[in-house]
Amino acid sequence: MNKKLFMYMKKVISGEFVLPCMIELHPTTECNHDCIWCIMREHRKDYGELSHSQLFSIAKQLYEDFEMKYIFLSGSGEPLLNNNLFLPFHYKNKTYSNYFELLYSFGISIGMSTNGELLKKLIE
Repeated sequence: MNKKLFMYMKKVISGEFVLPCMIELHPTTECNHDCIWCIMREHRKDYGELSHSQLFSIAKQLYEDFEMKYIFLSGSGEPLLNNNLFLPFHYKNKTYSNYFELLYSFGISIGMSTNGELLKKLIE
């Protein structure tokens, strides 16, 4: 186990107030499937997707204010359907080709819940 994570868990167990070490981000409620068993099926039309500026603001705050190192992309839809993830991001005179590259440059590890159908898009 990572030493930093171990120390974090020790603080949590001792009752010390700590900021979250990971957030779950829902980039979109859209999905490329319509599974009859999906519990989020009814809510997809209610929310939409995070904009490019919202995604950037979240990443910047995690990096500058919270030193957050883990983000998990999931939600009520397929995260990779949000095309804003694949647009360029600009930060301190540097351009990053997509959201994943920006997060990586901030030292933020990325996890994702996906049905896998659009992974080719991410790899490209």
